[in-house]
Amino acid sequence: KHVNIRLLDALAIAAGQRMPEFLPLNLSSLAWAFAALVYSNEPFIGEISQKSMQILGEFSAQQLANTTWAFAWLGFRDQPCLTTFGSRAMELLSEYSPQGLSNTAWAYAKLQIEDAPLFDAIAAEAQCKLQHFQAQNLSNLSWSFAAVQFLTERFMESIAQASLPKMADFDAQALANTAWAYAKISYI
Repeated sequence: KHVNIRLLDALAIAAGQRMPEFLPLNLSSLAWAFAALVYSNEPFIGEISQKSMQILGEFSAQQLANTTWAFAWLGFRDQPCLTTFGSRAMELLSEYSPQGLSNTAWAYAKLQIEDAPLFDAIAAEAQCKLQHFQAQNLSNLSWSFAAVQFLTERFMESIAQASLPKMADFDAQALANTAWAYAKISYI
């Protein structure tokens, strides 16, 4: 796909000038779009991060999950921001969808942020919702917990059991990631 860098640069400049007007939906949509386009402008993502921190209490679960995913996709590792995002996520986890839970775990694992309270809370919430997880969500969840080596045998067994009836839905990447996760933890 062709990405018009001049347009993205202009959007970043214009959005930066209007950043005080941005609401959580605007911020999460902007972060998601720039991640989807793989437009990594660290100073601009930093502006999104700073504005997000100012109004974090207004973020919905989905907006927070999408913003966190976008930061990870772009490799934006702002530890203070992500620590604060993690605290806010724990307040909202009951509202997270299976995709939001797995994407949040994936984001922290991808950025190698080992937030034990967050991973504990994600595991507890995911445990209640595993039957609703799609194949990719299950694969991402197992990969994430193995990548940061934050594991409990019971939780990983629960992911394995939830994965079995959905195995036909796993694509090649999900199969490889799931196999890697269980090999990483030497679990059978």
